[in-house]
Amino acid sequence: MRAIHRKREIAIRACLGAGRGRLVRQLLTEFILAFVALITAVLFGLFPALQISRADLNAALKEGGRRTGSGFGQNKARTLLAIGEIAIAVVLVIGAALLIRTSLAPQTVKPGFDAHNVLTMRMSLAGQRFQTSATIEQLIKTGTERLRAIPGVLTASATCCIPLEGGYGLPFQVLGRPLTNGPFHGGGA
Repeated sequence: MRAIHRKREIAIRACLGAGRGRLVRQLLTEFILAFVALITAVLFGLFPALQISRADLNAALKEGGRRTGSGFGQNKARTLLAIGEIAIAVVLVIGAALLIRTSLAPQTVKPGFDAHNVLTMRMSLAGQRFQTSATIEQLIKTGTERLRAIPGVLTASATCCIPLEGGYGLPFQVLGRPLTNGPFHGGGA
């Protein structure tokens, strides 16, 4: 069921060059991780259930809740589980901190060029007028020529994304394949 809902993502990965074997390995890895999570839940739910089912009911009723679950074996198991939980939580917090630090690192890196006195502009090329790549190419060519003609401008250029800002989620078109969702939204796969 998950694979059916992810059909578009898989189609995009295939268009970008992922082979059938790579796609199968990815899906299997994700499903195995879900299976491991299920085993972990059963295992950690089964351990306390087995301990409770082996309890001496007579002794438990006589204690009346004063010392229930305070035997040496139960305390040791509880302590080990608590230590394990804390260790896993520490690993997750460290991993999250490293992920945040890594995602923020590109913003602090010196790009290797002087970004002062640089003007950037974003524009959308949606609508009937921009149905062909020739129309878009002409617009970009005319726009950069007009920018270069402004007094004080040393150079002008066009790009799909600004360096170090990324360009995730950019639409694309696969040559030789029909469009499925309008221009530049991916080929049918």
